[in-house]
Amino acid sequence: MYLEDGVYTDFQVDIRGNGTATTPILVKARNYGKVFIEGAIRVRMRGSFITVDGLHFRNGWANDGTLFQFREGTSNFPSDSRLTNCVFDSLANPAFDINNDAHRESWIGLYAGNRNRIDNNYFGYKMVYGVIIFVDPRNGPQDISSNHIIERNFFGYRPPRPDNGAETMRIGDSERSMWSVGCTIRENIFYHTDGEIEIISIKSGDNLIEGNLFFEAAGQVTCRHGHRNTIRNNVFIGNNKNQTSGVRVINSDQKIYNNWFQDLRGTGNRAALSVMNGLDPTCPLNSYYQVINAEISYNTFINCQQIQFGSNTSTSGYTCSQNQGVRFPIIDSRFRNNIIFNTALQRPFDTVRTNDVPNATAGITFDGNMYKIASNSTFARQGFSLRPTLNFVKNGLFYEIKPEGTQNCIPVLTGKGGIPEIENHPDVTGNPRLRPFTSGAVNIENFGIPPKIPALNEVGVRWYSYPQPNIPTNP
Repeated sequence: MYLEDGVYTDFQVDIRGNGTATTPILVKARNYGKVFIEGAIRVRMRGSFITVDGLHFRNGWANDGTLFQFREGTSNFPSDSRLTNCVFDSLANPAFDINNDAHRESWIGLYAGNRNRIDNNYFGYKMVYGVIIFVDPRNGPQDISSNHIIERNFFGYRPPRPDNGAETMRIGDSERSMWSVGCTIRENIFYHTDGEIEIISIKSGDNLIEGNLFFEAAGQVTCRHGHRNTIRNNVFIGNNKNQTSGVRVINSDQKIYNNWFQDLRGTGNRAALSVMNGLDPTCPLNSYYQVINAEISYNTFINCQQIQFGSNTSTSGYTCSQNQGVRFPIIDSRFRNNIIFNTALQRPFDTVRTNDVPNATAGITFDGNMYKIASNSTFARQGFSLRPTLNFVKNGLFYEIKPEGTQNCIPVLTGKGGIPEIENHPDVTGNPRLRPFTSGAVNIENFGIPPKIPALNEVGVRWYSYPQPNIPTNP
């Protein structure tokens, strides 16, 4: 079905039907850039192999809380369906106060269907509270992943809000945080997505966050609830903008590897890497689960303000059956084969000490980490090797490793390695790791190759003209 050129006001549509992989049901703009959806908007979808393509949502708002939902009713979910090549720009209920967190609306809702995809869309200038994209697994099977994919979208220009509730993306929720959702979020650009601390709020299990670019975005990827999530091959560039951050780790069995963290200014819970203490397992699901069995390896941190272990966890507001008000430390975790470079720091990482957690790093194994910090630093710890002639020089968008000498400068892991899942995966440049393995997100044979980031001409919508992000390209 083609939508003819024009403005469709108060667009309230249910899309139903069952296509096939080769002959999907298509709802498409006849001409890109000439079909506008405005006013009170409500779009619902059910069935299979449905594609919505090329619509421009503007001058409108969600008629009943969420503008576009991958469901009809509360239990009819599509599968193998797609939202692509659409624009969502500056949508907000005109009756809402943008500074009132009670005034919320979301743009896209994914639910318990399977293998749905949101790709190559533009999402810009969300001013009011609420999430741009959320995944809500309720009314679906608890032990079967949805396997939704969110890829190659452009998210941008979201101003900071003073309170919680302005995430760009939320995967799951606290009530169902022990469920496996299994979403893949890959190769998106997050540009100036400053709504709140959690740009991507993970609240479920078995999700993959891979190959995304976070550019001058005052927020982070937060493993807020749920276990067994993987965050790999992402690039975080802050350009020393206040509150730019990287990854915050809570819960068990999280994997963070092959990520590139550059010029991030956040501290505390907003540090380039923040690994938090937890609370007793009898505490509510919306509290802070203890960090257990985290693997944080082969990452590169360049000129970041802080890495912090034992980040402060509030004990107030949660009623626990046992150990009320007691923090639980990070345990059975590993911080291995990372590079930390910042010649303004006295320590490569900081810890938070409390009465109940006097040593936040006692449960972390440190091994194979290389660092260069302030020349007058007295830091020394097993698992960290000083590389005094190691240097990084800015070359276009990224820093490039530039050893200043030939001795004790290259971060070779002599006799180390031993993490096949990571070492058999491409490094942050997208190229294989070959022996000898070296610390950091770029292996030695790939020195001089910049981290792989999504190309602007492959992300978002090509037919729509919006303010172009100031992302330099590498030589």
